[in-house]
Amino acid sequence: MGGTNYFGKNPDSKVLPYAGLEAGLGLVSREYTNWRFAWGGKLGVKIKTSSAISINLNSFFQSVVSAFGADYIPAYPGTGVAYAVPSYIAIFQFGVGAVISLDLAKTKR
Repeated sequence: MGGTNYFGKNPDSKVLPYAGLEAGLGLVSREYTNWRFAWGGKLGVKIKTSSAISINLNSFFQSVVSAFGADYIPAYPGTGVAYAVPSYIAIFQFGVGAVISLDLAKTKR
C-alpha cells in the first residue's frame, strides 16, 4: 500500500513533480512462507503533453527488513540468565524508470 503526492499549485502545469511512500510485505524465500515487512519511497516528475499521453520519469528505493538468529546477552553474570536479542538484516534496492501514461479523462473530450 502506498500513496503519491503531486506538488504544484497549478493543475494546468505541464511538469508535475511527485513523491510517494509505500509499505507492505516482501517475500524472502522460495517456499513462499517467509514474508517480511517492506517499505519504500519514490521521487519523480510527470510531464504532460497536449494529447492524452504523458511521460513519468521516476526513481525508487525499496527495502525489506528481516530478523535472523539471535545474540545472547547475559543478564546477570554468574546467574545463567541471558536475553536473546534478534539480529536484523536489510535488503536495499534502487532503480530508475520511465512510464508512458494515457489520461483516460482526456480521451473522452
